Amino acid sequence: MGAPQRDRSDPRGYVCKGTLKNDMRPSALAAFLDRLIRHRIKLSTMIWGPPGIGKSSIVQQTADAHGIACVDVRLSQLAPTDLRGLPVADKSQHISRWYPPEFLPRKGQGILFLDEINLAPPPCRAWRNS
Repeated sequence: MGAPQRDRSDPRGYVCKGTLKNDMRPSALAAFLDRLIRHRIKLSTMIWGPPGIGKSSIVQQTADAHGIACVDVRLSQLAPTDLRGLPVADKSQHISRWYPPEFLPRKGQGILFLDEINLAPPPCRAWRNS
């Protein structure tokens, strides 16, 4: 299969050729994620489905197959301040700077998997509406 195809009805969306955007089987999801990585398409992707069907496992297996890191962040277990980091005073410039959380990647290649978005506190979900 080739690169994921652009969905002309949604300027932000990509679909797997031959599959429906809203009805993707686990094997199609794995193939889709594989193509995103192989073609170096940096795309935020929402994976939605009932608990226990293997979404997290497919993402981790895809990362493992490509030899890249996968940081699995369970948003339901975090407070908004956990994502923002800690404020630290910069006395020389009289401003505050934020130290990012240790668990968020700052360099390198990999997948940042934000899991359980629907169970996260409302302030953690606010980025979806911005």
